Amino acid sequence: MIDLLLEQLEWLSGQEDDRVSVLAPFLGRSLLDLATTALIGRFDPIRVLFIRRVQAHPDYTTSQAWKASIRWQGDVLAEKEKDLWGQNVEYKKVTRALLGDYYDELIWRPAVLRLASLAPRGDRWLAELAGIQAESFVARKRDDISRQYSSLSKGIHHEFVMPPGAVYDRATLSDLVRGTIHSIADLALVSQFVPHAEFLLSPSEAVEVFNRIEQLEVMP
Repeated sequence: MIDLLLEQLEWLSGQEDDRVSVLAPFLGRSLLDLATTALIGRFDPIRVLFIRRVQAHPDYTTSQAWKASIRWQGDVLAEKEKDLWGQNVEYKKVTRALLGDYYDELIWRPAVLRLASLAPRGDRWLAELAGIQAESFVARKRDDISRQYSSLSKGIHHEFVMPPGAVYDRATLSDLVRGTIHSIADLALVSQFVPHAEFLLSPSEAVEVFNRIEQLEVMP
């Protein structure tokens, strides 16, 4: 599905500006949703398998909200924790958000250090990623994808009363979509250095794919 979205974004590059202003936010937001769900599933397969079983239930319907669904606030992002390891912390209340504080300290920081220890070679994206300290990685990515999620959502929900393209012109949307792909690629590469994650590539394969994604001509 992610490959299909990238193909559609590549196709969109050759379309007229009005079509770009309508479709690019939807495709970019879909890409962000799918990628974060995939990462959640790689770290915590039970979360996705549970949703799959709920959606296979005979009573499941798309006409109402289901509490089991993946939620941006709760599964991807979470409120800042004041006390991570104190006496009064109850495990059942511990957030398992992809970019929450617990995943930050227990999963992402060690993975960033493992990647850095290999000193892989690449282009600009890899150099920028290497310049982020392990303790800052999640905070940076959380800020990036929160901004991208909000910006893409505004294009989907048609909050603007301006003509199409007046606020989100081709250049603006190109930067937004490329930035979203960059954020996803950073998270995906670092996730390859989480030992318990599902579907791991070898380190060299992971870096090769990351470098190849940087070269994709999506909405140039």
